[in-house]
Amino acid sequence: MDYEVVSRDEFVLCGITARVSTSEPEKIEELWQRFYAEPFVDALEVEDGAVFSAYFDYEGSDAGAYTTLVGFRVAADQVAPAGLSLLTVPAGKFAMLRRSGPMPATVVETWQQIWSSDLRRTFVADFDRYASADTVEVNVGIE
Repeated sequence: MDYEVVSRDEFVLCGITARVSTSEPEKIEELWQRFYAEPFVDALEVEDGAVFSAYFDYEGSDAGAYTTLVGFRVAADQVAPAGLSLLTVPAGKFAMLRRSGPMPATVVETWQQIWSSDLRRTFVADFDRYASADTVEVNVGIE
C-alpha cells in the first residue's frame, strides 16, 4: 500500500453527521444521499470547494461505531447553521493515500486496504477529501 506521510494543520469542517460502523455500510450510503438531497453549501463560507468526509469519535478502533461528517471545510469562526455540525480536525501526522477511479468503489477499496494494513492509527480523526469527481485523498491519522 503506497502512501505519503504528511503533517496537517488544524482545520474545521461543517456538515451533516451520522453514527455508523463498517458493518453497516447502508448508514454511510444514507448519509451521502442526504448530503446530495439537502444542499447546504450556500449557508456556509466554504474555504475549499472540495467535499470532505470525516471519521471521528471512534469506539476504540474502526471495528466499532464512529461518527461520520460529510460537508465542507470552513473558517474556524464559522457558526453551524441549524441541522449542521462542526468538527475541528486536530493538527497531526497523516498517511495520505491519493487514488483516482470510479467513486465510491475507489474510496471503499482504499479503506479496505487501510483496515488490513499495519498502519499505527491514532483513531482521533481521519478524513477523505474529494478533490474531483474521480479523485480522493484519504487521510488517516497515524502515530
